[in-house]
Amino acid sequence: GAGFVKLFIPNAILPFDLVCKCYERTKAFHSLPTSTKQIYHYSKNPLERGWTPHGEEAAYEAGKSTSVSAFDLGREMPMGGSNGDLNMGPNIWPSEEHCPQFREQVYLFYACMS
Repeated sequence: GAGFVKLFIPNAILPFDLVCKCYERTKAFHSLPTSTKQIYHYSKNPLERGWTPHGEEAAYEAGKSTSVSAFDLGREMPMGGSNGDLNMGPNIWPSEEHCPQFREQVYLFYACMS
């Protein structure tokens, strides 16, 4: 679909089924009403993880704005990680009610890519 990059990765490295499930879950999340996605806004997480609405994602070039909606996450761990690093901590996840299997499928994809 629009906005996605086509990847050519051997199935042995990243199972195609996993890619499809992750895409399906992210598409389902981004299809939710804005009022529901707002519950998971990145500003509600001290590590700025979660949903970023269109135009709020940081651009990598000064004076430029982005035109994407995103869901940012990182390695899942308790706040402060194992060594008190304040840049480490939990993600914010949609509830199973709002987006079933989002956490499971998206984090599995993240883990495989990390």
